[in-house]
Amino acid sequence: MRKYEGREAEGMIGVYGYKLRTPLTFFGFRIDKIFFMKDWIVTVLSREEAQTLISDQHLERAPIRAAEQYFTFIDPEEGPMLGAFEPTGNLLANSLTAAFGAELPPSPPSKTFFVGCNYAPVSREEFLEAAGRADGLVAKATRNIDEMVNESQTEQALDKKD
Repeated sequence: MRKYEGREAEGMIGVYGYKLRTPLTFFGFRIDKIFFMKDWIVTVLSREEAQTLISDQHLERAPIRAAEQYFTFIDPEEGPMLGAFEPTGNLLANSLTAAFGAELPPSPPSKTFFVGCNYAPVSREEFLEAAGRADGLVAKATRNIDEMVNESQTEQALDKKD
């Protein structure tokens, strides 16, 4: 395995990619890259391949509007979770853009999905509770960035008056 720095995780923080020396089969798909991020180990599949896996494995859509995410729990009481989700690199760009008073046009659907296992010891109920708060957290982070930008601009204006 060797370090891999492709575009799949562009704009995402804390994602570490590796190219496998020998490809392997994952749910019937040949893969040659894996990525680690927090409690996830994933690979990248095309949207079409991911949709096939989502259907075949009966994954449910998570209650998150910011990005498509699907999941199923191996054990609903303590995980692990099989999941598929869009890369989230544009979320940070969108938050920063909104904080400066502009809006980016909606992103087109991602051509790829991260697909893999979240091995955190969390229950289905806990996951759904956290997922239900995700959009609010993104909105709050955007407001916080906006406040910091406004405070900085106010301080700069006051400094120029002095």
